Amino acid sequence: MGSEEKELEPIESEEEFWYCLRSQTKREHLAAAQIRARIGIEVFSPRITFSKKTKKGKVRFTEALFPGYLFIRCTIQDHLRHLMSIPGIIGVIRYGDRIPPVPSAFVLELKSRIPDEKFDTPDPIITVGTPVSIIEGPFKDLQAVVTQVMPARDRVRILLEFLGRAAEIEVSSHSVFREDGKPKQGF
Repeated sequence: MGSEEKELEPIESEEEFWYCLRSQTKREHLAAAQIRARIGIEVFSPRITFSKKTKKGKVRFTEALFPGYLFIRCTIQDHLRHLMSIPGIIGVIRYGDRIPPVPSAFVLELKSRIPDEKFDTPDPIITVGTPVSIIEGPFKDLQAVVTQVMPARDRVRILLEFLGRAAEIEVSSHSVFREDGKPKQGF
């Protein structure tokens, strides 16, 4: 084997396959956009949207479903050098001197489940008896239990212990966050 043959080689050649690229975390979507714009090849970089409790209250976040990775479909020999020059791309996933393709069935299954590359996780459902934390307002950080749900007004009635007494108050459903984090099942 000569030194010229030591370059990275894909397992398959001369055909388009799916490959996995390593990218900078939190920049996957930017790298994907650059690949689409500069090279014009198919990129799959699914993202997930979810709610999280913060000091400012309940906030929606969108992040990569596979942090630090994205999938491309191309003839890797033709595009490898250009791909490595894209901002945010760290490298291509490889085994030794070979670049293995990702099974098409895997990527197609993901694409069928996430057709627009965004997966939106619903907020946890709040029902009567649900333990919650109050995340804003004068009772912030207190624990309570939901006693009534008023979906038409987007409010809930909660029972909390305050100054040694049980008190029932009505608050916006956005002011509370389900403690057990169970997923939403429907109304």
